[in-house]
Amino acid sequence: MSETEWLAGESSRKLIAWLPAPRSERKLRLFACAYWHWDNQWDGGGSTEMAQALTYAEYWAEHGLHPKPDSGLPFPPGYGWHPLMAKQAYDAASWTARNKSGFQRCTEPASAEMQLRLLRDIFGNPFRPVAVEPTWLTSTVASLAQAIYDERAFDRLPILADALEDAGCDNADILNHCRQPGEHVRGCWCVDLVLGKS
Repeated sequence: MSETEWLAGESSRKLIAWLPAPRSERKLRLFACAYWHWDNQWDGGGSTEMAQALTYAEYWAEHGLHPKPDSGLPFPPGYGWHPLMAKQAYDAASWTARNKSGFQRCTEPASAEMQLRLLRDIFGNPFRPVAVEPTWLTSTVASLAQAIYDERAFDRLPILADALEDAGCDNADILNHCRQPGEHVRGCWCVDLVLGKS
């Protein structure tokens, strides 16, 4: 696969299958959970309860935990069928991480497009790997990135770009990604890069 094909590809399944080894199972699980978050909002199924259930699924995915009836892992209390939604989201995330064929095939254009946006937000451009200079990791940069990650406060990414620039970062890929509008999710390659997550 070429860089042009990565940037213009229209199949998340093909992009995932191509990802060079070692593929980050954490990122693949977060990709699947992020899509579930979006898909339930898009289908009009969004609710506080469902969002919390999906947050549990994301937590399990982040830590590689396996929610089973005897596992003792917490389910959202008092949300009826929403624990099942959390389990389904986690199962989809685990399946994505295990299978090179990638995520489910989409027939809806909006759904397929969102999968591609989320995938590129999480994995960036594998043809342009970026390394962080230690001097960029000031206390301001580190605390901003951690807050963005913990609170899903992706509206603060432009502020992170400013802080990185103030610290001497002149990498256009990082700065432009932080400043571009659109979908950003937990696992965003820029935030992960600053926090040292893979």
